[in-house]
Amino acid sequence: MFLFGTVFAELTGRLLRARRAYGDRRATIHIDLVVDSDLKKGESRDHFLWTLQEWTRSTALPPILNLAPTARGRVASEQQEPLLLLPDYIAGVFQHADVRAEIGAPVVSPSEAKQAVDNLRHVLSPHLYELAQDFAYQYPLEHRAGRVVQRGDEA
Repeated sequence: MFLFGTVFAELTGRLLRARRAYGDRRATIHIDLVVDSDLKKGESRDHFLWTLQEWTRSTALPPILNLAPTARGRVASEQQEPLLLLPDYIAGVFQHADVRAEIGAPVVSPSEAKQAVDNLRHVLSPHLYELAQDFAYQYPLEHRAGRVVQRGDEA
């Protein structure tokens, strides 16, 4: 919940920083938030969605910025919302660029992956947090027969 909230707060802050002065006219910002179905339990999902709605009622933004926020959230799988795969792809590029990586049938060369990671680090440096420790989890995607598939899928 903390991780979802942190990302939501960062996104909202960026949107609000981009807001121009509209004089006395009240502005409305509509936020639709889709999170991965890693929230497995119905109670966790309900709490997340309730928290999002509660934020719109309790935030101090309306009086400060003359802003009326509305927020709607939903929980989806990666198949329902393909953009949720983006963090997996970014993690895969970082893992592939690591000199310790042993990846069979790579989609790009290690030098291409390293260049992509260097570009991401340059663009995201103020907001990027990397751990120096080993990542002992096998990357869940692989390249098979010209397609990127989830490891273990036989179809």
